Amino acid sequence: MAKHPRSACVMTVLIGLLPCMFSLKATSFVHGMAKVRDFPPGIDGEVYGYPDGKVGGLIVEGPFPYKNGPPVWDNGKNLLGAYGLIAAAGSFKGEDKVCTAVPVNSPFAKSKLHPVPLTNGEKLCLIGCNLTEVIKTGNNPCSIGSIDSPTHSPMACYDVGPGFAGGYGVCGYNCTVFQADGSPCAPSDIGNCSIYCDTRTFPNATIFHGQ
Repeated sequence: MAKHPRSACVMTVLIGLLPCMFSLKATSFVHGMAKVRDFPPGIDGEVYGYPDGKVGGLIVEGPFPYKNGPPVWDNGKNLLGAYGLIAAAGSFKGEDKVCTAVPVNSPFAKSKLHPVPLTNGEKLCLIGCNLTEVIKTGNNPCSIGSIDSPTHSPMACYDVGPGFAGGYGVCGYNCTVFQADGSPCAPSDIGNCSIYCDTRTFPNATIFHGQ
C-alpha cells in the first residue's frame, strides 16, 4: 500500500454539513427524490448503504489514487474523478470497537466484507476492503452495493490513507465537485464549487437522467 502524508478528510451529513479542512463550499445533501422501491434491496436508508435521507451519511473527502482503484479527483488531475465518497456509517462503542452489524437484507450480509472501525478519532464504521487485493486483481469488492437508479452511484473501494481506517480501504459511493454551471472544478476553482453525491442533483443532471 502506498504511503500518504495524511489521511482523507471527513464530514458528517446529519442535520447539515460540518466544516472540513479544505476550502470547499459544500451543499446540503438533497434526498427524498425517489421511492424506496427504486433502490436495490438493503441499500436505501440502511446502514452501510446509500443515505437517501432516512439515515445520516458520512462524506469523506480526498481519497487517494492507486492502481486499479476508482478514478479520483487527485488534486485536479482527474476533474471528474471522485472528490470524495459517501456512505451511511455504522458506529462503535468502547475499547472493543465492535461495529454496528450489517443488516440482514444488505448485499454485504453474505459477502466476505465486514465493517471496520475508523481510526481517525471518529467512533464510526464503514465497510472495509482490501486495497492490496484490488491492486493485484483489479476486482472491485464493493461493487455489490452499486446503484444504477434512481441515482447513478457506483460503489468502490477507496484508499483513504493508513490513518483513517486502520490500513483498510473503505466502500463508498462517489461524490463529484462542480461549479454552479456544471463545469468541472480545477484546483483554482475549488472555493466556488459544491460537492454532489447524487447524480439527480448534478447541475448538468439532464446528461445523466435525460430530464
